[in-house]
Amino acid sequence: MKFTKGKVIAAVLGIMVITGGVSVYKSLTDDNPYRLLYISEEGNKNEKSQNELINEAFKDSNVKKTEFDMLKVDDKGTVVINETEYNKLAKDKNLKEVDLSGDEAMIIPRYDGIANMSYLKEQKEVKEYKVKNVDLKIKGVLNKKILTTGLFKNQFVVSDKTYEKLSKDSKILEVSGYDYDSNKNTQNNVAKLFKKELFSISNTNRLYYLIGVDAYGKE
Repeated sequence: MKFTKGKVIAAVLGIMVITGGVSVYKSLTDDNPYRLLYISEEGNKNEKSQNELINEAFKDSNVKKTEFDMLKVDDKGTVVINETEYNKLAKDKNLKEVDLSGDEAMIIPRYDGIANMSYLKEQKEVKEYKVKNVDLKIKGVLNKKILTTGLFKNQFVVSDKTYEKLSKDSKILEVSGYDYDSNKNTQNNVAKLFKKELFSISNTNRLYYLIGVDAYGKE
């Protein structure tokens, strides 16, 4: 499943639409660690307004918000999260924690589960990966994804020091995941987000993603 901006892709598990920076993905829950995922890239001029709309959608709803930062280090789909940030997320999500030194790194899979054993096996064969001027020493592959299936081709956990080295000329990605009660009212409020001008497919701002299992609401 390839995630490409400006294209409409029909997939076995659902339908994803990405145009003008907007991602709308409706699929099986297993593909989404969160019912709603919002990613804002550094420089997104609409970030504040978009966050306000999301918060309004969850007004009077029981919602859990998970936040963490990543770095977009190139235009080839490579992103990294530092060890400290990842381990906080791991404790919250009951994931495996990591212990890294120097330029060691762990691969975060784009796909997980039994259906993707072939992909995971391929990842385990990767021993090194060059990011900018840093040669990452791959220590292993984590067993769970932290973003929607297929997003960002190369994802790594790196040490805090390596993260600092890679931060120069990289863009910060602010990631927000939302889990909430799946009642009709909340689902429809979330669906309305995708019809807002700030999230519309005609929006030329390409510095964000909005991905949700309830993108089309509930009858």
